[in-house]
Amino acid sequence: MFTSVERVRAFEGIVDQIRTAILRGDFAPGDRLPAQRELAVQLGVSRQTLREGLRTLESEGLIEIRLGHTGGIFVAIPDGELIGAALGAMMHLRNASRWEIQEYRLEFESQNAAMAARRATEEDLARLEDLVAALVRAVEEGATESVLLGLESDVHKALAATTHNGVRASIMIALLQSTRRAAEELAGTFDRNALRLACDAFHALIHAIREGDADAAAEIMRQHLVWI
Repeated sequence: MFTSVERVRAFEGIVDQIRTAILRGDFAPGDRLPAQRELAVQLGVSRQTLREGLRTLESEGLIEIRLGHTGGIFVAIPDGELIGAALGAMMHLRNASRWEIQEYRLEFESQNAAMAARRATEEDLARLEDLVAALVRAVEEGATESVLLGLESDVHKALAATTHNGVRASIMIALLQSTRRAAEELAGTFDRNALRLACDAFHALIHAIREGDADAAAEIMRQHLVWI
């Protein structure tokens, strides 16, 4: 399955070969990879060098290393939160501005809303309603800025999940992380009245989704993002 790598770039070779094998489908999520001793022999590297490569793959969310007699190296089951965190970190490192993020969100989340109107289940709608209700209560009770922003983000995240598209859900997580960082940089300018109006928009959005009106849902989200 794997071939010996040049020692001068053994670390990169380990990561590249195992990553490629997983992404190519040689191993499915949950599959156990060969034991470390066997992998080290196949790759022609020391156990220490192998462990360094495995730590990188684990940090990327591609593998999971379990300890104990039933442990081993397993292909990780995709985690939207982890993928979203990685995308968010990438945008942060690339210095994506809050205006670039907002511009992207305008189209992206409008599409999410339209797709949600076509795909939402009763369970999806109940989750959205519960989250908006929690946000309304927090606004009325004078919750902290951090709590309010977290609850508002949860609504956007749940809307993306309602598309039943894992890629969209992961991208939404990344966008929210970047937006949250921008909001923290603007601490002190937070407008609670804005969230009261946002709650009204969310109620209208849920109604449009429940009615299956994709155009209305998209427009409500677009106007909400333009205004907010």
